Amino acid sequence: MTIWPRRLRTRLMLAMSVFALAVTALYSLYALAFAYTVEDKFIERTLADEAQMLRLQAQRGEALRPRLARLYAEFHELPADVRRTLEVESQRTEIVGDAGRHYHLMQIDLPDRRYWLVAEVSNQLIFRGMRGTVAEILVWSMLAALLMAIAIGYVIASATTGRVERLARRLDSLQPEALDRSSIEAEAADEVAVLEHGVAQMLARISRFVEREQTFARDVSHELRTPLCVILSASEQLAHSRAPEDRQRAESILAAAQQMSRTLASLLTLARSDDATAATPTRLLPAIERAILEQAALLDQTRASIQLDIDRDVQIGLREELLDVVLRNLIANAIAHSAQGQIRMFVSDGRFYISNPSEHAVDAEHFVAFNKGERSAGVGLGLNILKRLDQRFGLGLAFVYEHESQRVVASVPVLPPATGRSST
Repeated sequence: MTIWPRRLRTRLMLAMSVFALAVTALYSLYALAFAYTVEDKFIERTLADEAQMLRLQAQRGEALRPRLARLYAEFHELPADVRRTLEVESQRTEIVGDAGRHYHLMQIDLPDRRYWLVAEVSNQLIFRGMRGTVAEILVWSMLAALLMAIAIGYVIASATTGRVERLARRLDSLQPEALDRSSIEAEAADEVAVLEHGVAQMLARISRFVEREQTFARDVSHELRTPLCVILSASEQLAHSRAPEDRQRAESILAAAQQMSRTLASLLTLARSDDATAATPTRLLPAIERAILEQAALLDQTRASIQLDIDRDVQIGLREELLDVVLRNLIANAIAHSAQGQIRMFVSDGRFYISNPSEHAVDAEHFVAFNKGERSAGVGLGLNILKRLDQRFGLGLAFVYEHESQRVVASVPVLPPATGRSST
C-alpha cells in the first residue's frame, strides 16, 4: 500500500511543497554555516594579530603584554577544561569549556620558548546570542515559502489537471453506442490541447468502428439466420425421407447447420456489449433440456448417454441467451468426446458440473481458435468462444481433469437451488 496520493493535483502540490521545504532548509543551513564561519574567522584573525603583536614585543625585548588573550608558558597553567581537551586532542584550536566558556587558542614560538595563547571569547560570540531569533526567523521563512509553494502549486495544478479531470469525466460519461467527439474540445493551445485533440480524433475513429461493427452484426444476424433457418427446416424434412441416402445427407446437412447456428449465436453474443447479469435469474433445467434437444442428432451418432440430476428450481444469474450459448457449447463438446460413454450433469456446492469421459486433459492448446480435436465435428471454435465469453463476462467457468476416472469436468457457478429434483 503506497502513501503517494493518486490525484495528480495533490501530487503536484505535494511536490512543490517538498521542493520549497528542501530549498529553504538547504539555504538555512548555508546561512547558519556562513554566520558561524565568519564569526570563527574574525576571532581567529584577532588572535593571529595578537600573536603578531607578541612577537614584535619579544623582538624589541619588551615585556609580553597580550591585550585580548592570556599567555601561558606551561601546560599545567592552562585552564582545567582546556587541559582536558588538549590531553585528548592536542591540535585543537577551538574548545568548548565548562559553564558556557568558549576558547580559541594557538601555540606561538617566541625566542625563549613556546607559549599557548588562549582567548576566552564567550562574550564575543555575537551569533550565539542571536541563535534563537535567527532560528525563529528561518522557521517562519520556511512556513511562508511552504504556503507560497502550496498556493503556486494549486494554481498550476488547477490550470493543468482541472482540464484533464474534465476530459476524464467526459470520457467516463460517454457511451459506446453514442460517442460524441464534439464534447471533447480544446480549451487552449498547449500540451493538454494536443491531448484533447488526440482524444477527439480517437473517438471519431472508434465511433466509425463501432458503427461498422453494429452494422455488420445487424446484417449478419439477419442475412445469415434466415438462410440457416431455411436449411434447418429443409434438412429436417429430408431426414424423414424413405431413401437411406437422402436421410444420411440430410442428417449431415442438419448437423452442419446446427453447428453453424451455434457458432453464429456465440459470435453475436461476443459482439454485444450488454451486461451478462440477468435482471431476473434464469432457470437452469429448461436451458439444459433445450441444449440437449438441439444435440439430439449428435447424441444419436455418438450413442452417448446423459445422466441429469438437477433441481428444478436451480437458477443462474445469467441472461437466457448467454446461458443458452454457454450450455450449447459445453454440452456439444461433452457429447463429441463421449462416444458410447456417460455424461453426468449435476449441481454441487453452488456450481453446475458437466462431466464426460476423456482420455486427454483440457489444457491451454484446446482453447486456441481453430484447434480441433480428433473427434470434433466443428471448426475448433467451441472452447475458444467459451474462454472469450468467460473473459468478457466473468462467468467463473472452470475445467478440471480427473485422472483416476479419466473424465473432464466443466463447471459454472449457480444460485442456491430450491426444493424438488428431476432425474433422467
